[in-house]
Amino acid sequence: MLKGILATLLAKQSPSMTPREKLYKAAYDSQHKDLTTIAPNDYGCAESLSRVIQKVLPSFPVYTATAALYPRLLADRRFVVVTDPEPGDIAIFPTEGAVVGHCGVWGKTTVMSNTSKTGKFEANYTHASWLAEAAKRGLKNHFLRLVEC
Repeated sequence: MLKGILATLLAKQSPSMTPREKLYKAAYDSQHKDLTTIAPNDYGCAESLSRVIQKVLPSFPVYTATAALYPRLLADRRFVVVTDPEPGDIAIFPTEGAVVGHCGVWGKTTVMSNTSKTGKFEANYTHASWLAEAAKRGLKNHFLRLVEC
């Protein structure tokens, strides 16, 4: 009898979340909040994303520039480059020269990032509008997946 109850309880438990899913949840739960304390609102995407990452990786440093954040993500073995983003992946088109980049978290149908006007972390791009924004600026999109916490 006890074995049957235990088996039923274990079957009802949801499987543990992957690191990517944890990052998605952290981003989703951060919506409508101003996560910037260092960078001005109109340049706060890297800081906001750093703070979302810290919710899953507490020791992750805070960056205030996409040009500095991107190489840090590439060098961190807990992140891998992917070409087909899924919810919870990092989307970034880093600043190049005078052309300002942007970064956020790829969602189910949107990209969550800071909003320049308010500084709040929001689902403010569709996937298509994110890709179009990078193309408009002449910057290359990169996607990274958290694979280890």
